Amino acid sequence: MVSRRKRTQVVFDTNVLVRALKTRSKGSPNRRLLRLWLFKRLQLIVCRDLVAEYLDIFRDVLGLDNETLEVWQRRWTAYASTTVVNLGR
Repeated sequence: MVSRRKRTQVVFDTNVLVRALKTRSKGSPNRRLLRLWLFKRLQLIVCRDLVAEYLDIFRDVLGLDNETLEVWQRRWTAYASTTVVNLGR
């Protein structure tokens, strides 16, 4: 596993996540980025507001159920390749 310090830090636009989950193409750049994060090659940087936005979009646009949304929320808040930051003033 790549150490946290050596991972490239990224912030995903909501469109990247939605397109990654909606596409059928395994070669899609959006899907490749999501997989790189899931396989701990990228360090996702999020704040609580961004996680809330991701969850809203996943519920409203993708129609995911509450159980699946909870799994995604855990990934975005407690996953080793995710860093939750607090926003300044």
